Amino acid sequence: MYMYRYEKRIKYYGHLENEEQRTHLSLEANSDISSVRAYGDGLTRAQVGKNTSFVIDAKAIPDGDVKVVVTTPSQRNCPMQVVNNNDGSWNIQYLPYEIGDYYIDVFYQNQLVQGSPFKVNVFDISKVVVSNIQAGTVGQLVNFDVDASEAGAGQLEISIQDGKVPCDATPRGNFRFDASFLPREYGKHLIDVRFNSIPVPGSPFSCEVVDLARVTVSDSIRKGHVGRPLSFDITTNTIHHLPLDLTITAPSGRTISYNIVKMSDTEQRVEFTLNEIGNHRIDVRLGNMAIPNSPFHLKAYDSSRLIVSDIPRIVTLNQPVEFTVDASKAGEGQLEVAINDGLVPNQVKPLGNSRFLFNFSPRTSDPHVLSVKFNGDLLPDNNNV
Repeated sequence: MYMYRYEKRIKYYGHLENEEQRTHLSLEANSDISSVRAYGDGLTRAQVGKNTSFVIDAKAIPDGDVKVVVTTPSQRNCPMQVVNNNDGSWNIQYLPYEIGDYYIDVFYQNQLVQGSPFKVNVFDISKVVVSNIQAGTVGQLVNFDVDASEAGAGQLEISIQDGKVPCDATPRGNFRFDASFLPREYGKHLIDVRFNSIPVPGSPFSCEVVDLARVTVSDSIRKGHVGRPLSFDITTNTIHHLPLDLTITAPSGRTISYNIVKMSDTEQRVEFTLNEIGNHRIDVRLGNMAIPNSPFHLKAYDSSRLIVSDIPRIVTLNQPVEFTVDASKAGEGQLEVAINDGLVPNQVKPLGNSRFLFNFSPRTSDPHVLSVKFNGDLLPDNNNV
C-alpha cells in the first residue's frame, strides 16, 4: 500500500506529581506490586472529547488501594471515573479535553505500578481538514490540501484506491500538506485519509476522474461567417455528467453570448452569432477542466466584403483578360476563382495586402462565367464576360 506518513511531537514541560513525592511514596511502601499491571488504549492515545479507558489488574494481590492521577498538558487534573470490579481489577475512564501529552500516574499501595507514569498522546481528529478535492483527468496530477496544524501529534496516512494509486504529500509548513496523485484511468477514485489510523471526518473522499481525451469537437469550431447563425458540436462520451462551460471572446475582447442545446446524453450543440471579423478565442471546459486543444481559435470572415473589379465586358479571343479581387476587408480565408467551372485555366498574381490579379485567355466565343468563392462561400453575383 502506498501511504504518506508524518509524525510530530509536542514537548512536555512537567505535570503535577513531582519526583520527590513519588520517591517518598515508593520508599514508604514495602509490599511487592510487580504483579500489578495497567493496560488499555487509554494509556497510549486518546481523542479530545471522547471517553477513553484502561484497566488496572491487581488480581494477584486484590486488597490494595488504587490511586490514579491524570495530568493534562496545561498541568491540570483531568476528571475521571474509577470503577471497582470487585475482582481485583478496576476500570478507569476519563474524558480528555485538550490536545497534547497527558501523563497518567497509577499507584497501587502507594507505589507506582510498572510503566507508570504513562504518556498518552491526545489528539483531535476533527481538526484535520481535507479540502480542495476537485474532479481530475487521466494523466494529470490531482491536488488537494490536508491541514493537521491544530490536530495534535500523530501519523498522517493517505491512501488512494486502497493503495493501488501512488500518492505524495509535500509539507508546506506548520503541519499543512499539498497532497497529490496521478490517475491512470477514469472513474471514481476514493481518497482515504487517516490520522493515527482513524479516518478523518468525511473520509473516504470521492474524486471523479475523467478522460478528457474522449471529448471531441466538430470542425465547425474552426471558422464562421459573421452575421450568420453558427454552431459546433461537443461529444462528451462517458463524461456527460460534468457541467459544460465555455467562453467565446471576440478580437475586441468582448464576450459573445451563446446557447447550448442538448442533442443527446453525450452530445451538446453550441449556437452563436458573430459580428466581428478576425480570430475569436473559444475556451471549452468540462467540470472546470479545459478539454484537449482548448482554447480553440475560430476565424470569422465576411465574404460579402470581397471586391471583384476591372472585369471587361468585351474581350478578344486568345488575348489575356485581367481582373482583380480584393479580400483585404473580408478576413482570413481561402480564395477560389474559377472560369466556366474550371474548364478555362487562369493564373493569379499576389499584389499584396490580400489583393490579387487574375488573368485568363478565352479560347472560344462562348460566354465566360467567373465564379468567386471565399472559404467555400460563393459570391452571389457571378460575372459574365
